[in-house]
Amino acid sequence: MADLISDHDPAGLVRKIVERAIKAVRAERCILLLRDGGDDLRVAVALDDQGRDLGSHFRYSKSLVQKALEQQECLIRSIGDSDAPSDLSASVVDLKLRAVMCVRLSFKDDVTGVIYVDSRANTRTFNSKDSRFFEALARAISIVLENARLLRAALERERLQRAIELAREVLAKLLPKDPLGVPGFDIAGCSVPAETAAGDYYDFIPCPDGRVGLVIGDVTGHGIGPAMVMTGARSALRILFDDRALDEAQILGRLNERLSDDLGDGRFMSLMLGRLDVARRVVTWANAGQNPPLLLRANGEAKALPGTGLALGIEREMTYSLQPPLQLQPGDLLLWLTDGLVEARNAAGEEFGEARVIELLKQHVQLPSRQILAELRRAVLAHAGGDRLEDDVTLLLVRAR
Repeated sequence: MADLISDHDPAGLVRKIVERAIKAVRAERCILLLRDGGDDLRVAVALDDQGRDLGSHFRYSKSLVQKALEQQECLIRSIGDSDAPSDLSASVVDLKLRAVMCVRLSFKDDVTGVIYVDSRANTRTFNSKDSRFFEALARAISIVLENARLLRAALERERLQRAIELAREVLAKLLPKDPLGVPGFDIAGCSVPAETAAGDYYDFIPCPDGRVGLVIGDVTGHGIGPAMVMTGARSALRILFDDRALDEAQILGRLNERLSDDLGDGRFMSLMLGRLDVARRVVTWANAGQNPPLLLRANGEAKALPGTGLALGIEREMTYSLQPPLQLQPGDLLLWLTDGLVEARNAAGEEFGEARVIELLKQHVQLPSRQILAELRRAVLAHAGGDRLEDDVTLLLVRAR
């Protein structure tokens, strides 16, 4: 048993169990059958007393294996037993087996398999001493297999966590730095993931004509899968923004065609993108299923800007529309946001809501964009009652000076 416990390789462990069982009870064959989540048994290892695999067409008493599954005690049958004719299958008779012994493997109330041995030797029968030993061996094997399963699960969780951390680092590096040197504007963005990796996304993209591209998006769900979709969309958008002939609505149409072909499985992406003409102080944009942007004028007037289209990846032939150009005056705030902000709930189920967002913008209108976003982040986390959110929150703020 010490030898078995020291082996953490699943394939090596089950083979070693069979090899040791053959020697321990002096059998000619041993078969280990395990359950893989359901009720069906599969042969994990089948060896003879020389350590050779039995191949794919060997036979054994499946009726006795089934009986062993239904009782705790070890099951012994030998040719000559009074009940042999009703218990021994044709395979046992055909194989000229003299003795069969099998016992189920179980951990707590979970039956995980059966270990089975047999022999054709005239001098070999299994007795009560053998059965007591075999029952004890089965209990020990069950514990070893459960420990191995738990170890594999722990190692898999650790491997997955390392992969997630690596993905988080890569995705964090993809988020852009706030654009500096934009005359007359203070622009910032932030993303607060609900899990280690976010499916939300924002970007600032320098355009060939000198405008600043603005992007905010949200892939359904959160975690690694949506984050990978987001990285693909980011790469495609940076190429599409380089095409001077495409306006924002046409860019959405091109990206929608790609995502409709690639996403599948009911996944989609809401996305809003635009361009800031720095010299004219005008923002043009198109919206595909994203929350309406919020505008706070310098005079205190606040409103949500309407106009949207279907999210990307749902209908391949979708046509998107440009929204009316927005003229920004000194002191105006334009906030783009994903739904994770307004839909964040407290313990009572109350949403954070658009009104709270607008009130916070009014309270902190004199602060730099980066600090305004920090206040929004702090407020939504306080509303949710902790340091985690149910959904990713991503914000992009344009402050006109």
